[in-house]
Amino acid sequence: MEQRFQQLVQDIHEQERILHRNHSRAERLREVLEHAETLLQQPSEVHETDLKNLRHRWDGLERPEVHVFASDLQVRFDGVLDKLRARLQRQIQQRDQEWQELQELVGQLETTLENGELQQATTLHDQARHRLKHNIGLSRAQMATVDERLQACASRIGELRGWR
Repeated sequence: MEQRFQQLVQDIHEQERILHRNHSRAERLREVLEHAETLLQQPSEVHETDLKNLRHRWDGLERPEVHVFASDLQVRFDGVLDKLRARLQRQIQQRDQEWQELQELVGQLETTLENGELQQATTLHDQARHRLKHNIGLSRAQMATVDERLQACASRIGELRGWR
């Protein structure tokens, strides 16, 4: 009887250790999940490195031994990651569209200057400068390219003003 009791006590302690281990594993997974959800709620841009870091952290953690619990956390994480990927894709498309529009605007400016239309060129130059200043999604190389073209246009505008 005593031996049976001791065996039950050991079994209970073992189950307690397993529960504690599963709880700890689940907590670490929840921390990564909460970080992903926080990133999703922030208005700032999401970067590919953010997604890679989240995936790396998640994949490096042990899963709870209770399959249903681990599966639930995995489904939630995958859902948040899918939303973050979709947001990243929208950001890329928006940035590409803004780049294209800025390129077209500067092209219009250059054409207007070739035609000697000072008033229109000044307006287009101001619009292009404003867009460049407020477009933080462009790479430094893209910004430098546009800035260089705008400086050349500004010089041409100065020449046209001097002629008038």
